[in-house]
Amino acid sequence: MNPREIALSVILALGVLVVPFAADAQQPAKVYRIGWLGGVGPTTPEFVRQWGGFAEGFRERGYIEGRNFVIE
Repeated sequence: MNPREIALSVILALGVLVVPFAADAQQPAKVYRIGWLGGVGPTTPEFVRQWGGFAEGFRERGYIEGRNFVIE
């Protein structure tokens, strides 16, 4: 075997050893991005009331703001 074949064999062997570790890694949870368009500012009572109901619906379904979804 020439040096190139030896190097290729070593690289392939190391690749085979690394693959199982990479496959066991936990995939990150999907974070949904929600765009909120409205005619009122985010500090107005109307927005706070609307957003409260919206966020409550998400919480009832098991979503957590910042973990499962973000508002942009």
